[in-house]
Amino acid sequence: MKDGRIPFRPGRSKIRMKKLIGFFLLLTFLLCAGCSRVPPVRIAENEITSISRDIIYTVDTAYEEADLVALIRIGTWLGEAEENYITYFEARTEKIFKGDAPEKIVLIQDGNSGYTIHGYSLFIAGNELLVFLKNADDEAYENAFWIEGSYTTFFDVVRSGKDLYYLDRYGMIGDGVSACENLFFDAELSAKLYAALEKQDPLAKDRRYHFIYSAEQMDAYLERLKTGE
Repeated sequence: MKDGRIPFRPGRSKIRMKKLIGFFLLLTFLLCAGCSRVPPVRIAENEITSISRDIIYTVDTAYEEADLVALIRIGTWLGEAEENYITYFEARTEKIFKGDAPEKIVLIQDGNSGYTIHGYSLFIAGNELLVFLKNADDEAYENAFWIEGSYTTFFDVVRSGKDLYYLDRYGMIGDGVSACENLFFDAELSAKLYAALEKQDPLAKDRRYHFIYSAEQMDAYLERLKTGE
């Protein structure tokens, strides 16, 4: 190695190559682990107990006060704010019923890996939601929105074949929607939706829904609210 170059040795070259490949695979794994699409935990050991429910929203009042009403799909977990007990997710707007927003927004959910609301697990990539949102003046992200009414004001979205359904997780916002038929009493359909939801989200097995609406009827109702009919 007089000129500073390492002599070529075929046997050792293969070994070194395998080590390099192993190193880069490990590095890729670590980088991917640091960019996880899910929060560290979805149900924290501690509970937030100071959430106020002075206002119980209906679909009508939530729509009226919201800046954005949209069908969204949860994407990448972006991080959390420990001091405010909130979590950030990237989300994609699939259909907008009120307001304007880009294809990708940032959704702010109450709770983080340290504290969550009882029964309100943190979202996970792939969750679809019908949400009523307010603009968030957040220094960390642009196009950020928080859920109006926190956990009381959204529907889980479930696909069954070509059909779409909205399920009121907490039995509040779905109450009193007289313009739409509550499909809760259709036992066969409910069973199918529960099974589909559990495949989408393992934590869904512990949920029980009392207000289930077809997207066809609810979407039409939201469009009527938009036009003021």
